[in-house]
Amino acid sequence: GILAHQRQSNDHTSDERNSVNQNDNYVTNNERAENKRVSPEFNSLSAENNFLRKRKHSLENQVSNLSQRADEHQEKLVQLATKHTELTIGMEQWVSNRDQTKNVVSRLKEITAKQQELQFSRSKLANSLHSCEIHSSSGEREVIPSDRE
Repeated sequence: GILAHQRQSNDHTSDERNSVNQNDNYVTNNERAENKRVSPEFNSLSAENNFLRKRKHSLENQVSNLSQRADEHQEKLVQLATKHTELTIGMEQWVSNRDQTKNVVSRLKEITAKQQELQFSRSKLANSLHSCEIHSSSGEREVIPSDRE
């Protein structure tokens, strides 16, 4: 009876073992099928992930380059603003100098006109004096008031 019971027990264990093996095969086959189904998607996502990682790196480099260029442009803008200020001041000085020059030229014209008036008056006086000398040498006496009187 003990042998029969042991054989029965062994058969039962063997059946369980077979059942577990079948179950393992089923799981393994399901995993293989699932891997075959998922593998292309995984490969696709992995490739996309790599592409996106490279794209991110490329964009970060572009941002860095643009930031550097923006800094350089800002520096140039500051230099141009300084130059513009210098040119504005220079232009204001030029306008001021031009206006002063116009004033000097205008004043010189006034002085020249006065000199011409004085030259004309001197010429008239010289003619008058010459005329007096002629009259006095011809014997005519002209009464000329003197300062002593």
